[in-house]
Amino acid sequence: MDPLTRREEIHGRYLNPHGHPVKEAIGSEGDPSMEEDWVMLERFVFRRDGGGDKKPLPENETTAASSTSIGFPFRVSLGLVSLPSISRFYLEWPGGPKEEIGNPCHLVAAHRDCVLFRLTSIVRSKTRPQYLIYPDDYYIYRPAAGDLKRLPTCIIPVAAAEKREQKHHDKLDPISSESSESGDDEIVVTEEMKWSAKKAREEYEEMLAMGVDVDQEVVPSSLVMGRIGLVCLESLMSSQGGGDEFVVAELRLNKLNHRKAVSAELSLFRSSACDWVHIMPLPIHCSNKHDSSSLRHFSIQAVVPFGDCGLCWVDYHGGIIIAKNLLEQTPSLSYIPLPRAPLASGQQEHKLRSVCATAGHGCSLKFIDVVVEEKPFGGGFTFTITSYKLIIATQDGTMKWEKETSMTSDEMWSLKAPGRAPHVVPKFPLVCQDKPHIIHFQLSECTDYIDTVTLVAIDMSARVVVSVFTHIKGEQELRGEDADVAGERTGHWTKPNGISRQMLKVQNK
Repeated sequence: MDPLTRREEIHGRYLNPHGHPVKEAIGSEGDPSMEEDWVMLERFVFRRDGGGDKKPLPENETTAASSTSIGFPFRVSLGLVSLPSISRFYLEWPGGPKEEIGNPCHLVAAHRDCVLFRLTSIVRSKTRPQYLIYPDDYYIYRPAAGDLKRLPTCIIPVAAAEKREQKHHDKLDPISSESSESGDDEIVVTEEMKWSAKKAREEYEEMLAMGVDVDQEVVPSSLVMGRIGLVCLESLMSSQGGGDEFVVAELRLNKLNHRKAVSAELSLFRSSACDWVHIMPLPIHCSNKHDSSSLRHFSIQAVVPFGDCGLCWVDYHGGIIIAKNLLEQTPSLSYIPLPRAPLASGQQEHKLRSVCATAGHGCSLKFIDVVVEEKPFGGGFTFTITSYKLIIATQDGTMKWEKETSMTSDEMWSLKAPGRAPHVVPKFPLVCQDKPHIIHFQLSECTDYIDTVTLVAIDMSARVVVSVFTHIKGEQELRGEDADVAGERTGHWTKPNGISRQMLKVQNK
């Protein structure tokens, strides 16, 4: 059985071996020992459209309003809380697509005082009404100023054509695609196929009815959300006082020509400009031929901002691609392999591994690796948490990972803890930005309905459990304030974003 998803078979074993009283939150708001210069922002978007029995948008100093490219207004706000609690992103979009047909809003990235999110609308094609188009709008949201900025639509001719091909949905004709053939090559349409075709057409007609008519044809953005990163420039933020300078970047890899080394293309939106800039091709510096060949298998799983103007694209199975000097005409790209490959494919390495950046001018990249091993004969599992730091290893600037600290499961469970935490594999590691020796983990207990999610912060250097906090309370959520989103929220849990509390300049309520 997969040790990542199963429940601990020995009930009652918790990270609380010394009998300390259980608390809902240790070091929460009001405890000066946990005052940090940053907050964690949950990636799940809380829809609050108001009206009828729907909950209204929480309004505060962070509330901001804008409209989509097709003219539909919306508002957003943040619910800010101190660590170890996790802050929330709220959306009010009564004219937007309903959540029943998919998630129309995604948090893409967050850095310092900026949040990048995407709204997806549904429109009927002006020239071909039987087609649906799903235009994406990307926004920069600065909570401290209550400001929203819609980015211009990014269009790359080739990529845009491919995107339109994917996002245009023609009338479905399941009969022609799913019919079988007899021995005489005669097409035989079964009753089951007829029913399936009828059902598919009905569903598509429902989707068409949800589409919005537009005055002119909409050209979808060519951006792919999973390849996009955001970095805010701290030096300019401090000098200008407004947090205006930022860079949004998308990385694409050219792997088609096997006779040439893998190159890259960057699409950049700099806040000092008015439109996107496309830089291609860009070489990717590799230390050796093995690293160069590894790029052909590179698949982006995360994008991490670091330094004053850098982004890092991460493949948790292979390595990272670092982009420096994104404000310059030709940014530099380098590939650095991770310290080791996962023990086995399919272990959901994106849940067990994490590349994070520490804060400040002396910021650095850290790699946290949770290695899980199953004991023989169904004897449970063990794990080891290892922390690495990216350093400059040679005079020519070559970089490598240097091991810092490690902790085994036995060592972790033997620590004194201020609260109760289950004996399960820690996942989604997140390094504390201003105290990089502290790592936050998620411990998830599976239940029949709603998982219980506990957040634990561990000081890897001092060997101390800093905090234990119950973030999602299992089936209690079905009767609580967030009962309307309880199932969807726990089913889509991912590592939260870290944003600067100092730059937000917003008082918690």
